[in-house]
Amino acid sequence: MREGVCTWKAAFALIALAAVTACSSSGGGGEAPVAQEPSQPPAVTCEPGEASVSGACVAAGLVACPAGMAGADGACKPTFPATCKAGTAKLLGETACVPIGHTTCAAGTAADASGWGCTATIAASCTGATRATPNGACVAVGTCPSALPAGTVRFVDDDFTAGQIDATHFATLGAALAGAPAGTVLSVAAGTYHESVVAPAGVAIVGACTGDVVIEPAAFATSPAVSASSGSVTLRGLTLRGAPVGLSINGALVTADALVVEQSRGIGIAIQSGSLSLKSSVVRSTSKRAGADDGVGLFALAGTTTLDDVTIDGSAGTGISAWHTAKVTAHGVTIARTTADAGGNYGWGIDIESGGSFDGTRVVVAGASFAGAAATDKGSHLALTDSIVTDVAAGTAGSGGLELGAGAAATQSAHVELHHVSIAKTAGSSVFAAGVSTTLAADGVTARDGGGATAALGGLYASGAKVTLASTVIVGAVHNGLQSLDSATVTVDGVLVRDTKTNADTSSGIGALTSRKGKLEGKRLTLERNATAQLAAIEGSFMTLSAVAALEARGGATDTFTGTGIGLIADDASKVSLTTAYLGQNKLLGVSLRRTSSLEATGLVVDGVELIASGAGGYGVLVLEGASATLSDFAIRGARGASLVIGEAGTHATLSRGTLRDPALDENPGVARGVSVQAGAVATLDRVRMQGMTATAMYLSRASSASLVSCVVDGVVPDLAGKFGDAIEVVDDSVLRLDHTVVRNAKGAALVFAGGRGAISDSLIEMNSVGIHAQDGSELSEADVAPAEPEADAVVIAKSTRFQDNATKIGQGVLPLPQPLAAE
Repeated sequence: MREGVCTWKAAFALIALAAVTACSSSGGGGEAPVAQEPSQPPAVTCEPGEASVSGACVAAGLVACPAGMAGADGACKPTFPATCKAGTAKLLGETACVPIGHTTCAAGTAADASGWGCTATIAASCTGATRATPNGACVAVGTCPSALPAGTVRFVDDDFTAGQIDATHFATLGAALAGAPAGTVLSVAAGTYHESVVAPAGVAIVGACTGDVVIEPAAFATSPAVSASSGSVTLRGLTLRGAPVGLSINGALVTADALVVEQSRGIGIAIQSGSLSLKSSVVRSTSKRAGADDGVGLFALAGTTTLDDVTIDGSAGTGISAWHTAKVTAHGVTIARTTADAGGNYGWGIDIESGGSFDGTRVVVAGASFAGAAATDKGSHLALTDSIVTDVAAGTAGSGGLELGAGAAATQSAHVELHHVSIAKTAGSSVFAAGVSTTLAADGVTARDGGGATAALGGLYASGAKVTLASTVIVGAVHNGLQSLDSATVTVDGVLVRDTKTNADTSSGIGALTSRKGKLEGKRLTLERNATAQLAAIEGSFMTLSAVAALEARGGATDTFTGTGIGLIADDASKVSLTTAYLGQNKLLGVSLRRTSSLEATGLVVDGVELIASGAGGYGVLVLEGASATLSDFAIRGARGASLVIGEAGTHATLSRGTLRDPALDENPGVARGVSVQAGAVATLDRVRMQGMTATAMYLSRASSASLVSCVVDGVVPDLAGKFGDAIEVVDDSVLRLDHTVVRNAKGAALVFAGGRGAISDSLIEMNSVGIHAQDGSELSEADVAPAEPEADAVVIAKSTRFQDNATKIGQGVLPLPQPLAAE
């Protein structure tokens, strides 16, 4: 008789989904499902446990470890080092730690103390003719005295008396510029000039010393401090203060350096058309007008803008904004402390919209709100190289109330490129990409500590977009590390996702998630020490990956299934395809497949699945609710509960050329086993080796079905309570078809039928305590040929099957049997 009864419950609160498995009552009835047709009999004569392949006899089990792994008899381990320091990664196929992410920091920045990426330090306050730089210092803007360019000089000094004023000496800039021909140079002495200046074509305005020459229109003025609308204009050594617009360019070609543009009441510098080349300057403390969409440090609507060694500091809305046909090129630019307005709106470091473009090298964005650097709308383009985005708060944008807090963002068909970039401490996602035609490409990127706000979008959040990631690390994200949603496609090559944390409400915490038809594809992906799951595909999504390593999901210390630490989850009709994958030292489940999801895997190794705090789980692969698993050239080793559990009608697993070995002894009697096929599920095993099993190598219950062809079951010991130790147990009208298979070294019976049925042919049953045992209505018989479908309770043994060296060939009495496993 069996111990206990099956409650077959499955209350499985996983991440943001609640999967509930309803179970039928114990007992048989009706026709059992039929397993898939096994492989054809050998073309040449092979011993049981072998199959004919290309004219040669090949033994069951994993022949050789998948690429990037080494070991014998299915005990495969990756060839990469056991530990790697920060800034490097374990990638399957490598034998040494591989540098990953942003590893070479630009001048003026430094390696972060964590070892992940680069960091910048921005001085708390820089005043006068100084500007903040990424090394924490305030550096001078320009030199004193400022050299004059060649040309006809007109001198301007607000201290000139009436007697000193003549054709070349003026008390105001306006007077000096009146009628000034091209080639005129204004040499401006120290002083504060309360006027708005219109620079004619071909003139140069040069201050004696940046901090001492101030152009400050009257408080009620509506004109820019300086405007230029035609020809070439040169500006140097000036402070433009307190105007609605500090510098306005509409058609002119302006060359400027050593400027301080501060306290503008709307826009610091505006380029409507023409061009600007700005060097060694600062735009500081730009405020936002009530009801206006400004507060922008530098705004370009068209034309070309080149920035070298420029700081945009303290804008109340946006640091740099480029729209339409504007093209901004930036070198050594720092954008610091961009704040939201009084209503909590905006707070962009860099905002590229409506077709504008921004190409930045050695750019630092520190202390933005809502987004560090973003491109939106079709035709917009943003590229950052050797750059840093850090400390982004979660403001809102416009009337939508979205709390984004992203480091870098691409939306609405824009394109963003990130090359050797560090993104750190963002309240929302480190990288955000949304929109069907939106694209984002990242290589050499370190995304650190993303998430934490209400949105808590984690490391990478892709919705509908196409994203490519190469040599990129996502570390310490909150919520999820990498997300591909809403038909987005994320392609990876050399990516590490590690230390992902759950939200404050303990939800999510997944390394890489696909959902709502999202796709994750590519190669060389490592997931390490993530909180609840390493990989999860839900809601009809897709994963196609090769060279995957999922290591040490941390799990939780509670008795619930949240915060557990699963290697791979596939749910809700999702499809996962893996080629060469190692899932090691995870908790509760190595692989969980549910609700018509599917896994096709070649070269999968599941190694060492632990129990959670309640003592539940420890399953290598769990397949439920109509899901399917197709595994070839695989190994499942050291699962604390069971190597493979398949349950419920419509659920099936097809395994070939693989090894199941060494499930660890479990504290719960009767729990540990190799394969459990339950509640109408179907399993087909071809050239599979089950080695070193505990309690039971294979258990079939409640009208389930299994076919074993050219397999080997070698070594089964009782559990810690000294019970069981049978190799294969078939109960409750389940059916076993055994062909060309070896069953040996079971401490109990090799084959037990208890109300089950079977067809056994061309097999070898040897060196077991009992060869075969029947009870609870099952009846043994011998025939020349075993039927393809045995009748109820019939166990038909073909004469081609050999029993040898068993202590007893046929058992007697009633053996205790374990109950089906509960997946709860």
